Amino acid sequence: MPKWERFLRRAAYACLLIIVALSLLPAQEMYRTGAPKGAEHFAAYWGAGILMGGAFCRQWRERAWVAMGLAGLAGLMELLQQFSPGRTPHLSDFIASSTGAVLGVAMSVAILRCAYAARSSGRAAPEASTAPDR
Repeated sequence: MPKWERFLRRAAYACLLIIVALSLLPAQEMYRTGAPKGAEHFAAYWGAGILMGGAFCRQWRERAWVAMGLAGLAGLMELLQQFSPGRTPHLSDFIASSTGAVLGVAMSVAILRCAYAARSSGRAAPEASTAPDR
């Protein structure tokens, strides 16, 4: 496994741990960024979707499983918030989180395609430069 892929996997796992920890904090210990709550949820799961998609997805089925898994995690975190003091689950938070997860996985596909295209075009350039001039 390449170093960049190991790094992405570790970052993805760390991101998931952070999401779980922050989702279950009691209300009095929470820190808000000042952004709308839906934007915070979207951004957290969007980042997780990019990392998870880049680290684990090579085929469309894997991407679908990762997106559904992240959406499931978002739902589970919302449900578990009812057991955290001062927290309540909200459907709007689940929708924002799930949308961020799906779009993050989709963005990872675009990023990986661009990276592979840049890498393959970079390899073709030295061979083309050794061709004789006409």
